[in-house]
Amino acid sequence: MKGVGAASDRTTGEIEYVVSKTDDGWRYTGKLLQAETLRNERPFDQPVDEILGGLEIALVVGNGGDVTSVHGYDQVTSRLHELFPATVAEKLEPTLGSEALAARALEDWYARVGDFVGLTVSIGDLRTQTAPYLLPNGNELMSQVETRFAGWEKCPPGRCIRIETHYDSEAAAAIELGARLATAKADPVADAVADPATASAQAGVAPADAASADAEEASTKAAQAKPRLVGNATRIIDPTTMLIYSESQEKTVSVEMQIEGLGPVALTVVETQVYSYEYEQ
Repeated sequence: MKGVGAASDRTTGEIEYVVSKTDDGWRYTGKLLQAETLRNERPFDQPVDEILGGLEIALVVGNGGDVTSVHGYDQVTSRLHELFPATVAEKLEPTLGSEALAARALEDWYARVGDFVGLTVSIGDLRTQTAPYLLPNGNELMSQVETRFAGWEKCPPGRCIRIETHYDSEAAAAIELGARLATAKADPVADAVADPATASAQAGVAPADAASADAEEASTKAAQAKPRLVGNATRIIDPTTMLIYSESQEKTVSVEMQIEGLGPVALTVVETQVYSYEYEQ
């Protein structure tokens, strides 16, 4: 990353969750008890740790596994503006504001638990779907998510299932392109234009073989600036209680960011997360 450089952040934290029964479902309340971030192995003040420290975040979930409400994130945006100058807070809000963090909490819930509630699966089954991912610049990217129910593993309650997940935004884009091509092929207006060169001439536009080098360069730059997500995750889950006993995931995100003083900069973020869980009755 020219003009920016590379950095390695490592965050270790502890979150306490309390699960309580409600009349028509469950309430999951979490609080960040402590967190420490090292950037290139040196202590670093991570904004998200300061913003979320001590806040109680609650998801209210129905018996069917769907989230009915999210509580606690309404204080995040005001904290953001208390901790940082207005210009900095405004730039952080798309990724660290109340709406962004609430959306990410929902995304995490369904990826970890919600999408599996009530499913009947067999070992070896593969499930494919598309899902949104919030990029560091605040935009949303659709990704294809392949989930494989890989096998049984030993865990504290006895036997858990190993779930392996692969994320790829290019695959989602390919599916979308295929759908568009199928629609265009079925469109009688599209079929009526048999010769692209003739159509270009009628419109007063140069044919494709006369495209300038500048246009080709612009196309290449646009392709390079296109965001990309690819990654993998593994979770060990008790299918009876839906409790997770271990979890790891790695995602690589390539995106263009607007950096003050530098303009648009191609940024690649490699995010590795490892979780361990302890449960108390």
